[in-house]
Amino acid sequence: SSKLGLSNDSYGDVKTVILLHREKKTDDEIQEMAQSLGVQVQVFADLLDSASPATEDQLPEIGLADLSTIVYTSGTTGSPK
Repeated sequence: SSKLGLSNDSYGDVKTVILLHREKKTDDEIQEMAQSLGVQVQVFADLLDSASPATEDQLPEIGLADLSTIVYTSGTTGSPK
């Protein structure tokens, strides 16, 4: 998984990957991929479907030490931006 950039010296291993869309993958294929990489993989639409709106007092506080990364490509052969 280090070849995929799922770990680094400063922050450790990636724990969760959220796919913006499932492409042509089945849920079983996505879970197989997750298991082979040692991460939790979720599909964004599924997260939205399962979530109920949060109230302001339910939102977590976010600090400077919290890390989030968004990586996308311009197409199937594009390099991450």
